[in-house]
Amino acid sequence: MNHTNTVTIVLPCHNESAALPLVLRDIEETALIASDLDFHVLVVDDGSSDMTLSVFKEYRSSAFRKSSIKLLVNQGKEKAVALGIRNAAETSSQIVVMDSDGQHVPSFMLEMIRAAQESQRVCIAERTKYKRGARGAFAVLILRTLARILGVWYEPSYSEYVVIPRSVSIRLAQSQKLGVVPLLTSLHEIDSVFVVVKNDVGLRHSETNGTRWTTAGLWRKALLQLISDPWKVLPRIATIIFFALLLTALYGLFIGLQSIRAGTFLGVGSVIVVIVLLVGALFVLLVFIVAVSLLSLDIASNRTKDVSVEYWTEN
Repeated sequence: MNHTNTVTIVLPCHNESAALPLVLRDIEETALIASDLDFHVLVVDDGSSDMTLSVFKEYRSSAFRKSSIKLLVNQGKEKAVALGIRNAAETSSQIVVMDSDGQHVPSFMLEMIRAAQESQRVCIAERTKYKRGARGAFAVLILRTLARILGVWYEPSYSEYVVIPRSVSIRLAQSQKLGVVPLLTSLHEIDSVFVVVKNDVGLRHSETNGTRWTTAGLWRKALLQLISDPWKVLPRIATIIFFALLLTALYGLFIGLQSIRAGTFLGVGSVIVVIVLLVGALFVLLVFIVAVSLLSLDIASNRTKDVSVEYWTEN
C-alpha cells in the first residue's frame, strides 16, 4: 500500500457535539486546498454522553474519509490519542493530532504538514498568545525549576497540536508509555528535535478560550511529564534529599551539642527537629518510590489493558 500522501487527523473527543461540526468544516476547507493529500479524519470518542459520534457520522464531505473509534468508558485524553495513533500508524504517511474544540486552528495544519514532510521530523505548534493568570505563571516557574533540577525536558509553551511523520509514528505506536505519560514526552523520547511552528490559540467554539483542565489535572499532567523516565529521575532526587538532609542534620547536631554543653534545652529541641526532618524526608522519598512504581506498572500493563471499543468506517 502507498502511504506517501495519506494524512490521518486524530481528533480525541469528549462531549464535543456542538464544536465538532465547526472543526470539521475548518478541516474541510483546509483539505480542499491540498489536492495532493489524501485526508482521513479519525474521531476517537472518549466515552461521550452527548451526540458527538452521531454528529460526526452525519457530517458529509468529499474532502476527507471518515472513521471513528468509540471508547465505551471514558479513559482520558492521553488514552484516546494513543488509541488513534496506534490505529493510524501503519496506514498514514503523517498523523495530525489536534483538539476537537477549535483551539487548534486547522488552517495552520498545511504549513505543519509540509514542514514535517521536508524534515521527516515531528512538527509541533508553539502557542504564541496563551494567557496565564498569576497562579498559572507561578506554577510554570516552579515546574521549570523542578525540570532543571531533575534534568528532564519540559516546555509548557508547546501545544499538543502536532504532525507526526510515519517514521516516528510507527515507533511511537510501539511505545508502552504512549497513553500513560503526556504525548509530547513520548515524542521527545523518540525524536528530541522538533520543527516548531508558531501558532495562535484559537477560540473554543461555543465556549470561552480558557482551559478545561482542572488545577489538579494540570498538575498531574505536568508531574507525569517530569517523572516520565522515573528510574532516571529517582537517583537524582535521592541524591538531592540525601545531601540536603546531611547538611541540615550536621547543622542541627552542631547547634544541639553546643546548646547541651551550655546547659540549655535548645539542644534537645534541635535534635528533635533533625529527627523529624529525617523522618519527613524518608516519607517523601517513600511516597515518590511508590508513585514511580505505580507509574511503571501502569506503563508495563498499558498495551495489555482490556478496553471496550467500537469501530466504525464510512462506506
